[in-house]
Amino acid sequence: TDCHSTVVRCSCFQLRVHESTGVEFRIWARSGPIIEDCRDITFAGDYCRASEVVNRRNLFWDVKDFNWLRALKKSPNFEVVPLPNEGGGAEEGTSKADDVVTAVISGEGVRMGGGDEIDEDSEDEL
Repeated sequence: TDCHSTVVRCSCFQLRVHESTGVEFRIWARSGPIIEDCRDITFAGDYCRASEVVNRRNLFWDVKDFNWLRALKKSPNFEVVPLPNEGGGAEEGTSKADDVVTAVISGEGVRMGGGDEIDEDSEDEL
């Protein structure tokens, strides 16, 4: 809570951040980070302890902004830095799930189903 212009490195089960600005988190998180009343926050998943690598579950990219209710638009309050891609996609050893995560992190979005993509929020989201 109340961190400003700093870098935080940690390995944790859950990360909750409140009332902070200009903070860079280099984390290994077992659940998606949660932010509230924050601006200019960056998340990178390049910090870990040797014991964490065994389970390979780093959800640093699954950020939930409790001040951003629009499900179809990315929150402007945080940015996720993608990990370097060591493989070339699903055909070279990474799974389809890895490709989906990469698309979400890069802001490309993922289409689920065959419907047309919706560009604007519906009224029930506002």
